[in-house]
Amino acid sequence: ADGFILGRFGAENQETHKIFDIPVSADYLSLEFDFLEIDKWESCNEASVVVSGVITESISMGCFSATDDDDEYINEVNGIQLRRIKKGNADYIGFREEYMDQAHVVTVSIPAAYYSSLNPPTITIGFEFNMTDSIDEMSAGIDNLHLTAYGLCTSRRTMVVKSSATDSLLQGQG
Repeated sequence: ADGFILGRFGAENQETHKIFDIPVSADYLSLEFDFLEIDKWESCNEASVVVSGVITESISMGCFSATDDDDEYINEVNGIQLRRIKKGNADYIGFREEYMDQAHVVTVSIPAAYYSSLNPPTITIGFEFNMTDSIDEMSAGIDNLHLTAYGLCTSRRTMVVKSSATDSLLQGQG
C-alpha cells in the first residue's frame, strides 16, 4: 500500500461504487481487497459488498468485534461467494488511540450470470456501510482492491483500483 485508503466510511460517508467493463470470455470474476475495521467496531451487517449487473445483490461481510471470535466469515448469496479472513492481530494503525484497528482480507467470487448477458458485459462493484456512529467513532476503509476476470482469455485480466484518496476511480460519494 502507498499510505492511502479508499474511505473513510461511516455515518457521514456510507457508500461508493464503480462500473467495470468485463471481457466477453470471462467465466467468473474474483474481487479481492483489504477491509479495514477502524476504531470502535462491535456490530453486525453494517458493511456490505454490492454487486450489480443483470441483478443486484448485497452481500454482508458479517459481524465484527474486539474479541478473537471473528477470525473467518463465509457468506453466499445467489451464487456470489464472500470469504473474509482476519489479517493478523488487531493493532493501532493511526486512528484513535483508545481502540485497536483490524484488517481483513476479503475475496468475492462472482459468477458470469451477473454480467454475461449484458452487451457489453459490465459489473458494478460497490461498498455500503450502514453506520450510525460518526467517522470519528467507527469507520471503515478499503485497500489493495483487485478485480480479476478468469476464463477462456489468452491471459487473465486484472483491473487494479488504486486505493488513493486522490483517485476518482470509485464514484458515488455523497
